[in-house]
Amino acid sequence: MTNVRKRTGKVEEFSKEKLQRSIKAAGAPESAAMKIASDISPVEGMTTAVLREQVGKELERVNPTLSKNYLYTRRLTAKKTENISEGVAKINTELMASLPIDGRSPVKLVAGPKELKVSMIGQPDIVPQNIALHQSDMAKLGIAEGTRIAIVYPTERTQ
Repeated sequence: MTNVRKRTGKVEEFSKEKLQRSIKAAGAPESAAMKIASDISPVEGMTTAVLREQVGKELERVNPTLSKNYLYTRRLTAKKTENISEGVAKINTELMASLPIDGRSPVKLVAGPKELKVSMIGQPDIVPQNIALHQSDMAKLGIAEGTRIAIVYPTERTQ
């Protein structure tokens, strides 16, 4: 099998199933996710950033909004916090400023098959790779602290 290099430097075996799940998490229909995942052929040692660009280009042909959702989707590590209301998530202020969100429109958090809409707030003391959530929101997603979850941005902001 082909190995890809993650942004952390870790080398991992390429998985079409994992790629398909990430395409679906951006809102693509099952059929489009399956086709694109099957059409992508990474070369040994390719970075996941280059792979992401290729998938983005393929999605652009299907639906430009889905392509932008895919390219902007971020996976962050869930951290439980008591200083937050239900339905609100906190991420690093600089990270939030770099993303296509305005704080007024809810974003969708995706953990496996479960989804949850939340408002997003930037906070400078949050580690850029983390997302702070209320314990009840983590329970709604069926996740424990340390789980990586995807943020999918509202499509009206990415058109």
